[in-house]
Amino acid sequence: MAYVQPTGAIQLFRGINLDNRYMHTIYFANEAAQNTWFSSKVTYNFTNQMKTRHNGNRIKLKIACETIADCTYLRFQNATSTKWYYAFIVAVNYVNENTTEIIYEIDVMQTWFIQGGSIAPCMVLREHVNDDTFGSHLEEEPVGSEAYECDSIPYTSTDGNLFYDYSLIVNTSENPDVSEIINNRLVNGTKFRKLDPSDPSGVTNQINALINLINGSWSSGDKPVEVIDMFTFPTKFSNLTINDNTHIIEMNHPSSLNGYTPKNRKLYTYPFAYMQGTTMNGSACMYRWEYFPALSGIQFRCYGNPIGGGQIQCYPTNYDGVINNIDAALIMDDFPKNPFAYDAYQAWVAAGGKV
Repeated sequence: MAYVQPTGAIQLFRGINLDNRYMHTIYFANEAAQNTWFSSKVTYNFTNQMKTRHNGNRIKLKIACETIADCTYLRFQNATSTKWYYAFIVAVNYVNENTTEIIYEIDVMQTWFIQGGSIAPCMVLREHVNDDTFGSHLEEEPVGSEAYECDSIPYTSTDGNLFYDYSLIVNTSENPDVSEIINNRLVNGTKFRKLDPSDPSGVTNQINALINLINGSWSSGDKPVEVIDMFTFPTKFSNLTINDNTHIIEMNHPSSLNGYTPKNRKLYTYPFAYMQGTTMNGSACMYRWEYFPALSGIQFRCYGNPIGGGQIQCYPTNYDGVINNIDAALIMDDFPKNPFAYDAYQAWVAAGGKV
C-alpha cells in the first residue's frame, strides 16, 4: 500500500463576513487575485495535514478549542492538487485539551465560481459597486428614509459671525443722501440711521440727537422730521455701501453624524443625507450635497439690505451647475419691529381726517 506524505494545508480566518445564507460574497477576477486576498487574511495556518475531503464536513486539528472559537471561515488544500477549497465554519467542538473538531460547509461560490467561466445572462438583485466615488450613483434605492437625525454644521467667514451683533435701523422722513436714494437698484425715499448697541454711550447720544432733531423740526415750523419705521437688523448687513453688506460663508460636509461614519458613500447623498437652511421665522431651503462640486469648501454668498424693513438673501455658489444659484436662495426677512412714538393728530390729518 502506497504511503502519501501529509503535505496538505488548512487555514482558518477571523473576520471574513461570509456565511452559508449567501447574502454576501466577494468577486475576484481570477484565482490568483483570490489567493492573494485570502493569504493576507490568514489567522491560523496548519501544514503537513492529511487529506481533507471536500464532500465531508468534519476535520480535527491539534489546537485548543477556545483558541479558534471566534474563527468563522476556513480553506484547505490537499497534497495532490493546488486547488483551494473554501468553507464556512458551522461549529467548533471540544474533543480534548489539545484537539478541536471543526464542522464545516463548502462555500460553493468561492470554491467553484471562478472556475465556472463567464457569467451567463442573469438578473442581479443587488451588488456593491467598484467605484464608490461620492455622487457617482444617484439611482433611487428601495430603502425608507423617513426618520432623520440632525446636527448643526458650523460655518466660517473672514468677516466673523455674521448674525451675532444687531443694530437698530431707524427710517426718518429726512431727505436721503444721494447714495441712499438708489441702493443695489432699490429706490429709497427715506433716510436711514443706524444705531449700533455695541457702543452704549454712542447709541444714547445718537438717540438724543434724533429726538432733538425731531422736536426741533416741529417747533421751527419747517418740514417735520418723523420716524417712519424702526427695526432690528444684523450689524454686518446694515451698511448702506453695497459691497459692505456682501459676505461669503464656507462650510464642509460632515464626515460622520453622532459618531456614525457611512461605509457606502451613497449614504452621503439624497435622500439619505441633505443639508437644510432655516431661519427664525420658519423659512427653509433644502440643499443636496451631491449638487455641490466637492464635499469641502462649500460656499454661500449672503447679501443684506436694510431698505424696506430689511432682507438678507443667502444663496449657494456653484450649486447644481449654476455659479450664483439665486433660485436656491434662503430669504431672511420679517426682522423684529421696534416700537416708536408718533403724533396721533398728524397721522389723523395725513389720513384725510378719517379714522
